[in-house]
Amino acid sequence: MPLYYLCYLSVRLYLPTAIAWLGGFSNPSQPPMTGLVAVLVSSGFDMVGLKMLWFTFHDSDNLTNPRIVGVPVSLIMFVCVSSSTFVYIFNKTPVVLEHIAGPGYRYGYCESICTFGAVALLSLPLTILQMAIMQCILGYTFAPKIAPPSMMMLLFMMAMYIAIALSYGMYEQRPDKRKELLLKNNPILLVLTVCIHYTFLTYMVIFGKPENHISVGLQQEYGDCNEKVVDYTGYLERNKYICREKRINWDAFEFVDSEIPKAGDKWYKIKGVAKTDEWVFGMTFTLFTSLTFISLLIASALYERSLITSREE
Repeated sequence: MPLYYLCYLSVRLYLPTAIAWLGGFSNPSQPPMTGLVAVLVSSGFDMVGLKMLWFTFHDSDNLTNPRIVGVPVSLIMFVCVSSSTFVYIFNKTPVVLEHIAGPGYRYGYCESICTFGAVALLSLPLTILQMAIMQCILGYTFAPKIAPPSMMMLLFMMAMYIAIALSYGMYEQRPDKRKELLLKNNPILLVLTVCIHYTFLTYMVIFGKPENHISVGLQQEYGDCNEKVVDYTGYLERNKYICREKRINWDAFEFVDSEIPKAGDKWYKIKGVAKTDEWVFGMTFTLFTSLTFISLLIASALYERSLITSREE
C-alpha cells in the first residue's frame, strides 16, 4: 500500500466524522451517517486515484469486480462499513468505561488511551465480520464460502444505513445536547479541508492527463489469460494471470509497448488510459452530488449555530 494512502485514510475518517459531529446528529445516527458521508468523500478520490494510477487493483479478482467508474464495489462497501464502525467504537468506548467506573467518572488521558486502543484493535475485525455476514446472507452462501460483494449488496447496505439513521431521528432531539454539539466543534478546519479536497479533485478531472502517467510497481502476475484458479471464496474461479489480449477492465491501464512484461513478471511498468466522456461525466456527477450534499449538511449546521450565538448575544 502506498504510504500517502495511509495519510489519506486519516482525511477520509476525519471529514465524515467531523461533519457528523458538526451536523448535530444523535449518537445512534452518527455511525450510519458517517459511513454514508465517507462514501461521498472518498468516492471522488478513489475514482481519480485509479484513473491516474496512484494505486491499482488486480484485473480479474472477484473481490474487485464489479466496479463503478473504475472503483470496486467492495471498496465502496468497505469504506462505508469501516467508517461507521470506527465512529461506533469511538463513541461507545467512553460510555462503557463510564459504566465500569461508576459514579465520579472523569474522562482523562488513560480513558483516551483505552478509546484509541479499542478503535485500533476492533475496527478492522468488526468491519470484516459485518461484511462477511452481509455477503453470506445476501449471497446465499455459508462460511467459509463467502460470496463476493455485488451491486445488490451495496444498494441494500446503503438503504439499511439510511433506514437506521432515520429510525433514530437523525438529529439530536435534546436541545441542550444539540446546542453542545453545534457549538463545541470549530468548523473552520472542516470547511477548509472540504474546499481543498474538492478543489484538488476538480483540478485533476479538468487538467489531469492519465495517459502521461507511468506506474512501476507490483502488479497482478503476467501470463496466460486462459489459466484459471479458485479465488478466496473457495468456489469461484478467476483468471490466475493478466495478459494484454484479454482483460476485464480494459480502461484501467495499458501496458507500455516498449516494455511488455514476460510470463511470470509481477513487477512491471503500466501507463494510464486517456479520459473518456463517460468517465468525465461520471466524475462530474459524483463530485457535484457529493459536494452538494456535504455543503448542505455543513451550511445547515453553521446556520443553526449562528442562530444560537445570536440569541445568546
